[in-house]
Amino acid sequence: AGRDPSTGPGARTTGARTAGAPGDVASEPDSRAPWHRPPAVDLSIHFVAPAVDRAVVAEAQVVRRGRSVGFAAISIADDGGSPIARGMLAARAATGLPRGDDDPVVRDALPARHLRALERLSSSRFSGSAFSARLQVRSARIPGEGVVALLPWQELLADEAGQVHAGAIATAVDAAGGASAWTAGGFDPRGRASTIAMHLTVAHAPAGADLVAIAQPPWRTGELFSIAVEVATRDRAEPVAWGSVVYRVVRPE
Repeated sequence: AGRDPSTGPGARTTGARTAGAPGDVASEPDSRAPWHRPPAVDLSIHFVAPAVDRAVVAEAQVVRRGRSVGFAAISIADDGGSPIARGMLAARAATGLPRGDDDPVVRDALPARHLRALERLSSSRFSGSAFSARLQVRSARIPGEGVVALLPWQELLADEAGQVHAGAIATAVDAAGGASAWTAGGFDPRGRASTIAMHLTVAHAPAGADLVAIAQPPWRTGELFSIAVEVATRDRAEPVAWGSVVYRVVRPE
């Protein structure tokens, strides 16, 4: 996080800057309007194959760049060209916004649901995902209300503007959604699980703040679980992002 992936090993370009994570909006070098990064980012992505012990290459190509909204198509593959994921990203231009448009919501008191989630963090555990665990993501079940995941602030999560990187926010959403999926029927270490799809809207990326992702109980059809997730700052419950995760859990027969 915080590094321009277009300068890293294996980075490729397709007439636009490579996008390595949500919020790295592909853009052509010209004099047009500056773009929010990472606020006002909307990402939809589908994962078509796992990436196990393989180098990963992400390419982004501008589809359309209007006066207020730009769109980029994202392709993720291994270094042999086999597809891993496909996505679309929309970003909003910074110019022409009314003053105060991005001001965070100020609350007189923390919502009761947010307080209940914070109470559960005292019994949280590190994420079962090795990547999420490296970011110190912890999660805990909220009885009858889903799962809460904590993403503590660390300098390595910052983008070039000093705000939490949208890719880190996506990690918290994925961790909370995955944990919620496992609550249906209980965790089985013999089972296999994977993220099938994610839709994420980042509206406000704070700096220096711990984040909590609260996932609803899952809606289930067969092996697929669809979970809605909201992200807010831990101390003030300022809205940060909203999204949904589709998770697949295969249990042993």
